[in-house]
Amino acid sequence: MEKEEILRRSQSENKGKPDELETYALGAASRTGMITGAAVCVFLVLVSRYVLDVPELALAGWMVLFAMQGSGNLTMYRHLKTKKKLVLGLIEVAFAIFFAVATVLKVVM
Repeated sequence: MEKEEILRRSQSENKGKPDELETYALGAASRTGMITGAAVCVFLVLVSRYVLDVPELALAGWMVLFAMQGSGNLTMYRHLKTKKKLVLGLIEVAFAIFFAVATVLKVVM
């Protein structure tokens, strides 16, 4: 079998699936998005505390940050089946829920 035939078969078998470069780019984009989201959340916490004096906004920032991190780790666990990702994801989602409840309680009370 010639190289061209192997390439043609491989392309037809993998049609519609992302190649290695696309997978790498998606991973890099996801990491950049998570870091940017985390930076925005930290900025939100600082502004809510030192500029606006609205602590509920800080709680919402932490909720968003932990929800992003937790969902990312749970997705990684679903694909890689690493126990560390599962544990981290569950802890982070629990923190997100805690901050969501704290935000609601702070606003209501």
